[in-house]
Amino acid sequence: MNLRKILSILWLLLICLGSVLPIKGGPGVSELLDMGHILSYAILTSLWIWSLRSSSKGLLISLGCTPITELLQLFIPWRSANVLDVFNNAIGALLGYSVFLTILWLTRG
Repeated sequence: MNLRKILSILWLLLICLGSVLPIKGGPGVSELLDMGHILSYAILTSLWIWSLRSSSKGLLISLGCTPITELLQLFIPWRSANVLDVFNNAIGALLGYSVFLTILWLTRG
């Protein structure tokens, strides 16, 4: 297994770990978490595209992982799954896909 795939898998494991850790509430935490979902999945998608050298496979893997990380939370008493989080994950995956392809296009330009 090459380093690119290892980094992609490690990032996914970090997302899964973050999905089960307890979170303290407070002002602005919800908005911060929403941005965290988007950013983490944008990075995940970029890593998978870079790793697999395939934008469609990278996007599909990331989109496939979006509900999995939320489903993990169904089994954790201090966490709860949220459809909005799945939506934010998907937005992040699409954003990472778009940014990666834009950078690729600009550098080949």
